[in-house]
Amino acid sequence: MEIDVSIVILNYRTPKLVIYNVQGLVRLSMKLPHEIIVVDNASGDGSAALFEKELVGRIPNLSLIKSKSNLGFAGGNNLGIQHAQGRYILIL
Repeated sequence: MEIDVSIVILNYRTPKLVIYNVQGLVRLSMKLPHEIIVVDNASGDGSAALFEKELVGRIPNLSLIKSKSNLGFAGGNNLGIQHAQGRYILIL
């Protein structure tokens, strides 16, 4: 299946906000093929573990990328874009 939109969500120590956003995207029940890419920007606060518990495996079109270092806003988003398979990219 071809993916139309890759939605990249960057996290740095805001796991509850990211989970809320992902849940909102799921509730939209988008008809077009999409993927959600969550990038944890080396938060060091347990965000990645929380995402693995709450999101990974529960949402089939979601992937989690754990950066080993904080790449900043642009670098973190670029990391997500490198893994994107969609024709279009949405940075949320």
